[in-house]
Amino acid sequence: MTFDDDFCRIQHPTAGTVCVPLRRLGLDWPPPEKLCFAVANSAPMFVRVSMSEITDDERAALTHVCRGADYVMERH
Repeated sequence: MTFDDDFCRIQHPTAGTVCVPLRRLGLDWPPPEKLCFAVANSAPMFVRVSMSEITDDERAALTHVCRGADYVMERH
């Protein structure tokens, strides 16, 4: 189950950090291990380095909590 405030925090080494709601990305909770935002083969891949461990049932009962996942650019 995906809640309106579930988000991804994407950390880019030069562009900075941005938080994006999962639904805006068309994703469900839990988010994927890897994200890519372009069709080109040279587009950077982002890997998940951490994420909230709150279950859907736990989250449904909490009104002041949101779940997130952190992504960094994959190193080659």
